[in-house]
Parts: sequence; C-alpha cells; structure tokens
Amino acid sequence: MSFSYHPGRPGAGRMSGFTMIEMMIVVAMSAVLVAVASPSFMATVRVNRLDVSSGDLRSAVMLARSEAIKRSGLVIVEPLTSGVWTGGFRVYADADQDPTNSDNSGTDRLVRQMASMRNIVASGAPQRLAFNSRGENVSLAALSANRVPT
Repeated sequence: MSFSYHPGRPGAGRMSGFTMIEMMIVVAMSAVLVAVASPSFMATVRVNRLDVSSGDLRSAVMLARSEAIKRSGLVIVEPLTSGVWTGGFRVYADADQDPTNSDNSGTDRLVRQMASMRNIVASGAPQRLAFNSRGENVSLAALSANRVPT
C-alpha cells in the first residue's frame, strides 16, 4: 500500500491498494477451496503410497529372479523381521543353496534391502520367496498385498 500527497492534484491524499475487507474475502475464498480439495488430495496420496509399496515388492521379486539367473544360484527375498513383510525386506544370494533356512550374513551375499511398506497388509505371506538358477520360484509360495483401510 502506498500513500502519496501531492497538493494541488485532483485525488490528492488518496490511498491505493486493497482494503482489509477485500483481503479477508480473498483469504476466506482460499480457505474454502483448500477445504474442498483436501479430501481428494489425501485419497491420491494413499493410492500413490500403495503403488510405490507394491512397485517396491514387485521390483524386489524381479531383481531376485534376474540375480538368480545371473549368478546361476539360489536368490531369496525375505522380510527383515521373520514373517512381517511390512517391516521391510531384503534380497540376497544364498550361499548354501537351501531355500528353507534364513539369511546367514557370514556367507550369504546381500543384493538389496528395501524399506518398510506403509499402509500395506501382506495376506497369505510366506516366510520367503526363493528363485533358482532358471528364475523359477522354488519356495512354492505366492504373495499378494492389499491396502489397509484408513
């Protein structure tokens, strides 16, 4: 806002700019628009989180298959915490070629470790997924994921 005083000019001493009432109306209209858009934005964020988490799991499985073929050996995908896939998971090459035992950091080689998956529940989750040198699933397990209702 500015105030200029020029004696002798028409309209001298007038202020230019917005009044407080005009500013309050603009702020109120902005608040209404934000309130209307917020619920649909939150739904978009939830769907995006689900897409990212399922994409991480899918990429870990694809990585395990390709690493098993590349290394001509057993590669395993398993949760960081036994049986809890939502706490994160790791992909590692199993040195002893036994799909029934868990990670042995002394001999097994870690390929990648993924962060936790938020708002996801893994249903019918196996202890681990194992792939042989031909990229076949030898753990006899499948994994599906669903979004947690919020």
